[in-house]
Amino acid sequence: MLALTEALKVWRVVKIQSLYKELDTIDDEIFTHANNGDAASKLRLEQLWQRRDRTNQQISDLRPANNNPDKE
Repeated sequence: MLALTEALKVWRVVKIQSLYKELDTIDDEIFTHANNGDAASKLRLEQLWQRRDRTNQQISDLRPANNNPDKE
């Protein structure tokens, strides 16, 4: 049971890291489209902001309340 608990802690850290990488990718694409004023870019920006919000929510859900995974 202890091994399963530790494996879940490791999985959570790995998942959070991958979500932060996804946020970086989203931010890069936002910066790419931000200076373009056409309709397609505006639509894409709206989609990217929604995806960014969902990713931030996923990170919040995975992070422990005290922001310190060692003190659970």
